Amino acid sequence: MARYDVITEGVDVVKSGTSVVVVPFDRLPPVGMIGYEKQKKAALAMALSVWKGGEKRIVVFGLPGSGTRLFPRAVQRELENSGVRASLIQLRCDDFLLDDDAEAMASKVNEIEHMIEKNASERILSLLVIGNPEALGPEYENFQNRKQLATRELGNLLRKRYERTIVFCASDDPSKVDPSILESFEYPIYLRYLDLDSLAAILGKGLGRADSSKMAEKLYGELTDKRRFNLVSAEIVKAITNALKENPEIQNLPLEKATQLIRDHVFPCYPEVTVNSYEKENRSLIVKSEIVVEQWSKVPNGSDSR
Repeated sequence: MARYDVITEGVDVVKSGTSVVVVPFDRLPPVGMIGYEKQKKAALAMALSVWKGGEKRIVVFGLPGSGTRLFPRAVQRELENSGVRASLIQLRCDDFLLDDDAEAMASKVNEIEHMIEKNASERILSLLVIGNPEALGPEYENFQNRKQLATRELGNLLRKRYERTIVFCASDDPSKVDPSILESFEYPIYLRYLDLDSLAAILGKGLGRADSSKMAEKLYGELTDKRRFNLVSAEIVKAITNALKENPEIQNLPLEKATQLIRDHVFPCYPEVTVNSYEKENRSLIVKSEIVVEQWSKVPNGSDSR
């Protein structure tokens, strides 16, 4: 039987070895992800369109650190604000490989199906998040036998259609995901890397500053010399924290609040060549994402778009 750990408010750690995590809709961390408003609005419209029945599948992707696994939580928060009960169910593909036989993997799949069916019967919308699907892709050579078993069982899970369900595939790089898995997801949503407008939105909304754009430029400058590295979100927070401390023009701002805002809204910082290479590799999916997001972000809540 799969073990379950509940992520309580303020905790964002999944214990090692846990394959399935059930997150009650009323105990989620307050993730808002400022800067992805249009993507959130599109995903929310999709979720509301299946609340009365049906299913939609979204592959949410972006460079590591862009918040692909946080995004479903942000959607869940928007659903809660709309008065819709939702249950977040996470299946990490890398942890899925910890099981060494098909029976154990099939047991996890069966339990997920049971949870989704139970939620549907209670008029609760299920958000199933399949995380780190690259672990089952051809790029990774470890656990070949287990990968084959896991891919088959995951395929069994995705072969069925569920009621009142949104299935997310949270991927850092769709080009490294097994095509048999990726083709099950019809709606791509791309989360792009940090830019000045996004940083200004975070600072402006969180701190209520009219000059947030100028402030963002100062903070962005602190990261310029570091852009040759693939910074993780923790390093970005550290760099911005130091900028807030050392810059005399902004040192009177509430430092803890600014730092927490940026920590809550995870953005990566990558050199331009890395971003260009990534976007070239995933160009067709990014183009489709632009169409999907534009279309669904205009759909009134509760309506549908084909």
